Amino acid sequence: MKALSVRQPWAWALVTKIEGSPVGDKIVENRTWPHSYRGPLLIVSSRKPAMDASYVLAVLEQNTGHRPAYDEKYLALGSVLGVVDMVACLTLETYLQCRTFAESECVDLMRIIKGVDQGKLILPDDTEQGVDWWACGPWCHIYTNVRRLPPTRSSGRLGLYELGSVNGVPVQEWIKQEGVFVR
Repeated sequence: MKALSVRQPWAWALVTKIEGSPVGDKIVENRTWPHSYRGPLLIVSSRKPAMDASYVLAVLEQNTGHRPAYDEKYLALGSVLGVVDMVACLTLETYLQCRTFAESECVDLMRIIKGVDQGKLILPDDTEQGVDWWACGPWCHIYTNVRRLPPTRSSGRLGLYELGSVNGVPVQEWIKQEGVFVR
């Protein structure tokens, strides 16, 4: 199965339902590169946290109303934390236009994102860009169907990479046994 390494606390945010957050849940992972892959994707926390983790945590608390504690198991470094479905990869501008269009038309955001990503929907030329605190691009990888897994040690890599088993158990089997939907 494909996997992606993400620095903490962003990996935590991807696999967490952030109750009552004024900025919503993190459905976007910002990357400098696009990717054509669509499907299940393991989220693996990097061995190193974000450059200034205390600053990032303070900003996270200020904007989401939540400050994860470092002892929380989902803030583990170098660990598989969950699995998501990668449903789209859009430029920042296009993603933010999807948000505005979905809100103005009262349509499900994921439906709009998938339609644009698949080339089945073209947004009007005058669609303004919306706002998403989590998105800064330049490419937005967009995720749904978030399932948490018991944090399990794993070495990460750059880019999307293959991870066939975890502790000797095939990944697909492990997800069926241990995965818990959070959103």
